[in-house]
Amino acid sequence: MEKDKACFIKDITRNIRKAVVANTLSELRMKVSAKFQRVQPTIHLDCDGTEIDDEEYFSTLEPNAELIAVFPGEQWRDPSDYNANLRRTSLDAQRLRKLVSKLQPNYINDDDLDKLSNMDPNSLVDITGREPKDNEYSSRSDAARRSTELSC
Repeated sequence: MEKDKACFIKDITRNIRKAVVANTLSELRMKVSAKFQRVQPTIHLDCDGTEIDDEEYFSTLEPNAELIAVFPGEQWRDPSDYNANLRRTSLDAQRLRKLVSKLQPNYINDDDLDKLSNMDPNSLVDITGREPKDNEYSSRSDAARRSTELSC
């Protein structure tokens, strides 16, 4: 009589980890199907992706072996590849946070925006030191102005 084997089985993302005890590979597959509520898993070693496809190989597994359940339509992924993708995503998120933090000080608050919108355009010369470009805009024909407004 074979002895029950305890092992840890994960999904391909390695986010879900379940403990399973089984006597045989077929019993392990059946229990994994029930725990993950999916059918026809293939069982692989987590460390290198070797598929465990016969009872003899299953019997050689160490206790508490780390295994991956691969369901139809999925493919085993090397853990280092998965971690590299996580690191890249993390770096992208970090760059995005840095960019957003630089943008935030450039936004104008509601009170300042209200003051600016009610301000006389001629007083902008005092603040910016530049003349408004109204002359250029007002010299255009109405048709050209409408065309520009529609294209924006």
